[in-house]
Amino acid sequence: MATNVDAVADRFADRFADRFAKVRARTERLAAPLSAEDQVVQSMPDTSPTKWHRAHTTWFFAEFVLRADGTSGRVWDRPEYRFLYNSYYEAVGARHPRPQRGLVTRPSVAEVANYRNHVDKEMLELMTGGLDTAIAAVVELGTHHEEQHQELLLMDIKHVLSMNPAVGPAYADRPHAPAVDPGPSNWVDFAGGLADIGVDHGADGFSIADGAIGEYNGKFMSGQQVLRGGCVFTPPGHTRSTYRNFFHPHTRWHASGVRLATDRQ
Repeated sequence: MATNVDAVADRFADRFADRFAKVRARTERLAAPLSAEDQVVQSMPDTSPTKWHRAHTTWFFAEFVLRADGTSGRVWDRPEYRFLYNSYYEAVGARHPRPQRGLVTRPSVAEVANYRNHVDKEMLELMTGGLDTAIAAVVELGTHHEEQHQELLLMDIKHVLSMNPAVGPAYADRPHAPAVDPGPSNWVDFAGGLADIGVDHGADGFSIADGAIGEYNGKFMSGQQVLRGGCVFTPPGHTRSTYRNFFHPHTRWHASGVRLATDRQ
C-alpha cells in the first residue's frame, strides 16, 4: 500500500527540486557582479556581508534538512560553519555576533561557493529519492527564507557600495524601463474609531484571547508608497498589493518611502 512518503515523492519531489534549484541559482546571479572583496565587507552593524548571506542560506539546508552536526568530516558539515553562519537560532547552538560578521575573512568566498555547491548536490540527490511531508515543508520554508535573504543581500550591498565615494555605488550596469507616472497623490478616506480584530469565538479559525480583540492605534500606519506591491529588491513571485516594508524608518539605507495621513473634518 502506498504510504504518505510515496505520495509526496511521486507528486511533489520534482516541483521542490525545481524550485530549490531556481532559488539557489538566483542567489548566485545576484552575487555574480561582486568581487570577493565586495562580498566580505560589513559597512554597519545592520548589514551583513554578501558572503555571509550566501553561507547562511546554505547552512539552513545543511542544518535542518541534511542534519549537519559538525562531526561527519564532510565538506558541508564543518563545525565552524555551524557557529559562523547561524543567525539567531539559539536552540541550534552558539553563534558569531552579528555586528562582527564583516571581521571574518575565513572561510574565503571560494570556500563558501564550494560549500554551496556541495549542499546543493546533496539536496538534489535527497529530493531525487522523494521527500516526506515534514522534510518537504522544511525545504519549502528554506527556499522562502533564501528569497528573503536575496532581498537583504541587495539592500546590504547597496549600503556597502555607497561607502566608496571614489568609485560610486554601481552594482551592475543594467538598464531599467522608466517609471510610469502614477499621477497626483490624493488623500484616501477611511472610517476611523475602534475596530475589532481577530475572529469571533465559535467561528472557524483560531480563537483569540479574551479581552485581546480591541485596539486603538493612535498613530497611522500603512504600506510605504515606494514598496507598495514590491520594489527593485523584491524576489520574483513575492510582489503583491499587500507588500509591506518591515524596516524601521530610521534605516534610510534601503529603498523606502512614506505615506502620510491626516484627520479630515
